[in-house]
Amino acid sequence: MLRLRRVQRSPRIDLQTVRETLCYIRDDVATEPGLANVASALVRVIREIDSVASAKDLPDRAVTPCHARFFANRP
Repeated sequence: MLRLRRVQRSPRIDLQTVRETLCYIRDDVATEPGLANVASALVRVIREIDSVASAKDLPDRAVTPCHARFFANRP
């Protein structure tokens, strides 16, 4: 009987698209006084994405929405 082994792959995500989305959310919650902690947490996450992106030498951002990469999670 043939047995197939699954190879673990790292997730394929477009970090810059995630970063831009978080920036929009940060800007929205920054205007609400009760969500100041959320805004500061988002700033920390964005900084972490920036540090990872610079370490991996990723492009600054997707040029257009068509260049953004979204991959379905397949089992």
